Amino acid sequence: GRLRLGGGGMTFKDSFKDPTVAAKVERVNKARDGLRPVYEDPHRWENECEEVFSEFRVACVHLRKDRESLDAVEEKQMVWRFLCKLSRTRQPFWNRTEEVLNILMASDAWMKAFVEDPETNPNDLPTNIAKEFTSRLEEVGGQPARHVLLA
Repeated sequence: GRLRLGGGGMTFKDSFKDPTVAAKVERVNKARDGLRPVYEDPHRWENECEEVFSEFRVACVHLRKDRESLDAVEEKQMVWRFLCKLSRTRQPFWNRTEEVLNILMASDAWMKAFVEDPETNPNDLPTNIAKEFTSRLEEVGGQPARHVLLA
């Protein structure tokens, strides 16, 4: 069967023919592609992590109501690794990070990608979202994680 995109009878396949949806998907993929080189290079991380995160956050927010398109984004584990590192190293960005986490947490596909990656750790994420995030991990088959509160 084909996936449905809300009302209007548009299917997931058809959504890529819709220029606005296609543009939003392209934007989130482009933003995702910008995360890896910054994540992997300590110098670029220091200088560019906030900028590339901002691009991804805006792209993610624009797709928040289109779960099928967001679920179709590949390399989810790279995004999770980036968000974990950003949360560990840039606490002033926690509110904006939580905004993205709330969007991604609604997706089983995104949560399963987090569970499947041994390099991600829910303890790295903002403390405000820890309990809800851990509950979602358990819902998709992840192991419960003890959250460590930072004093």
